[in-house]
Amino acid sequence: MVDDRIVATVIPVLDEEEHIERCLHSLIGQTWPAEKHRILVLDGGCVDATMTIVEQAASKSRAAGGPVIEVIDNPRQQVAIARNIALKRVGENVTHMFEMIGHAWVPPNHLQTRMNDLAVLEASLGVKIGAIGTRVAMSDENLNGQALAIELALMSKLGSGGGQFEQFSEAKQSIVTAFCLHSVEALRQVGGWNEEWVTGQDHDLNHAISAAGWQVWRSPASFLHMAKRKSFIGLSRLGMRYGYWRMRQLISHPKRARMKEFLPWIGTLLTASLIFVGSSFWFVAPTIYLAALILDSIPVAFDRRRSQLILTRPIALFLLHSSFSAGLLWGLAGWPSPVNDRTGRRISEPN
Repeated sequence: MVDDRIVATVIPVLDEEEHIERCLHSLIGQTWPAEKHRILVLDGGCVDATMTIVEQAASKSRAAGGPVIEVIDNPRQQVAIARNIALKRVGENVTHMFEMIGHAWVPPNHLQTRMNDLAVLEASLGVKIGAIGTRVAMSDENLNGQALAIELALMSKLGSGGGQFEQFSEAKQSIVTAFCLHSVEALRQVGGWNEEWVTGQDHDLNHAISAAGWQVWRSPASFLHMAKRKSFIGLSRLGMRYGYWRMRQLISHPKRARMKEFLPWIGTLLTASLIFVGSSFWFVAPTIYLAALILDSIPVAFDRRRSQLILTRPIALFLLHSSFSAGLLWGLAGWPSPVNDRTGRRISEPN
């Protein structure tokens, strides 16, 4: 039977010169047939060498008979808007869209494995899948110091490891999944990405797809690598931005709130209350919290043979928790959104 499925990989970019070449080369070299794969790069106004690198990669792909790489302007810079622009441009023959970013890369068989896995899952369920996400594996970059501590903190269950960085080992339905392969039919049914959200738009889309009657899954059949923040300052800015937009979404969708997101504030308020009333037990909550961070980091430090992680990984976790919590308050106050922590540029908010 002829497989008539066609995939469009969509990559919004904004100053990604450090990683975009590796990202594109990993996509150009896919085992999935080149004639059934299009790569759409949405330029948010790059001022570095990103677009020069993209143009060079497009020429190399064209000369080698690889997938077509098309550059499209995204003047308003936002990821959700970029993906909606791509959704309108893919036409009627593209059946699936793969969401990517310029600082991520995939193994050569990613699309082939992902499409085969999707076909098997849909056949076993007897329904079409609206979206299926992938696992974000440990970065294969040469990481040291703060960068390694940040990587391991984000992948911890005390960090973001229960979300998009969770190292899951079995396929299951899940709203909390990223880097999805989407059914174009499902995307069009729900109207694409909600452009109200500058961050968290993929999570919001998964809710919309599920609410429309489609199933949303995640599968460990393949994986990708993603370059994360390299400094504690960058991590703090990341946490601040994500906390801000998380609160903005919770104001609109309060039922999506999870208790663990507010645990740092609960602990802080409890400690402050005990200090205020003069209790000698005010130190209990901070001590338990600190012990949890250290105990969670000791096995990782031994496994990596990096004793410094016993100190640096708890610091990274603390900065992630505190900055996210500060971002929640920032969003609740309705102040202007934080700048893009990767580029240092402020993304224009929706009107």
